[in-house]
Amino acid sequence: MQREAGQTQGLRLHLLILGLVLGACGECHAPAPPSEGSALPPLVGMRVAQSMRLTQGEDGWAGSLELMVDTRLTDALRDELWATGRPDDGNPDQSSADGGLSPWANPRPAVLQVRDAQGAIRDRWNLEHSLARLEPRRRLSSSRALFWLSVDYSALAGAYNGPITTPIEIEGGRLHAVEVVNEQGARTPLRLMRSLRSDWRFAPARTGTGEDILHVFTAEDPKRAGEFVVTYERLTFDGRRWARHLRQEDGVWESDEEFPSEDEFP
Repeated sequence: MQREAGQTQGLRLHLLILGLVLGACGECHAPAPPSEGSALPPLVGMRVAQSMRLTQGEDGWAGSLELMVDTRLTDALRDELWATGRPDDGNPDQSSADGGLSPWANPRPAVLQVRDAQGAIRDRWNLEHSLARLEPRRRLSSSRALFWLSVDYSALAGAYNGPITTPIEIEGGRLHAVEVVNEQGARTPLRLMRSLRSDWRFAPARTGTGEDILHVFTAEDPKRAGEFVVTYERLTFDGRRWARHLRQEDGVWESDEEFPSEDEFP
């Protein structure tokens, strides 16, 4: 019973840290779906940074998935700025060497959107930050392949900020963040952070086929000032839903260390 209480406390602390980082996450406040026969309007000042074809058989929807970014953010500049925290420090009056507007001066937030087979935009997420990446499908243990959206929440300082990755599904032309269920049955979006004190990776499924997700993070113990707890979290899919499995111990883990052995995770 004491161990279960500690695990619950650790999970709450982890979610609190993610909540502070995410704030009012734009991913969680997508616009209402377009009415039948209508589509969302195109975006101004944005370009398609990544586009992935969607098929009915593979994704349950025929069309495309697009990541839109500010037109000033070239692919090379996106790579240069990733995980540096620099875009948030942009100054709209800052000039580049040739006298033009600095490419990273207050760039518009990125957008993720779905088109149908006719090219109409059927759903759209307005993200919180300008830097984002869309990774190819990865099936893991689910019956449908997942897309992996990473949004860069990096800042110039701080142990609890960095890129946060959310697995995405397409259902009926709508974007859906994959949810995970905790021990109490509560469902929350599955978000994975890489920061000074948090990291994650894929691993062979402990049971069945496919892959699990291993997530390690350090947080200060709310009941013991100045003391820290490391949480080892395994995320598994049982064919119906994702679930969390936690183990905790006193100490500090940081990302400049080797990623923990798989045996450390429950």
